[in-house]
Amino acid sequence: MHEGAKVTAMRRKGKKTDISRQNDERKAYNVQAQQEKEQSKSELLANAQSSLQVRLAERAAQRGQERQRAEQERQAQKKQHSIGFER
Repeated sequence: MHEGAKVTAMRRKGKKTDISRQNDERKAYNVQAQQEKEQSKSELLANAQSSLQVRLAERAAQRGQERQRAEQERQAQKKQHSIGFER
C-alpha cells in the first residue's frame, strides 16, 4: 500500500499508522514467503542431487558387471580357441 508524505513523516518520527503497520506486515509476510520458497528450492535440489548420485552409482556398478561378464566371455573364448589348437 502506498505511504503518503504524512505517513512517511510519522514513520520517521517512530509513530505507527494503520498503513505503515499493514505495509510492515506485508513486508514480513513476503520475506517469510521468499525464505520458504528458497528453502523448498534447496530441498528440491538436494533431493534431485541425491537421486542422481544413487542412479550414477547404480549405473557404474552395472557397467562394472558388464565389463566383468565381457572379460569372462573373452577368457572362455580364448580357452576354447587354445583347446581347439591342442587337438
